Amino acid sequence: MQVKHNDMIVEAWQISDDTAPAVWVQDALQKGIVTWQSKADNQLRLHEPDSIGNCGDYLIKNGPAFKIVKAPEFNSDYQTLG
Repeated sequence: MQVKHNDMIVEAWQISDDTAPAVWVQDALQKGIVTWQSKADNQLRLHEPDSIGNCGDYLIKNGPAFKIVKAPEFNSDYQTLG
């Protein structure tokens, strides 16, 4: 989904194994940018910068850059579009 952060539009995906990831998330998984640290616990690992997101947190893509944002920060700092 597209979200607004400050004045930028970025892509966001809520970490979950219940829904099919967006195409850009599938691509990041295939390229090894992110991997399932523990799929049983819905933990997604981002390798650069090294961080782990839990179920309910968000993977953010801004151009070529990725980051994991915890749910409370996402809810306060990001605005969903559409």
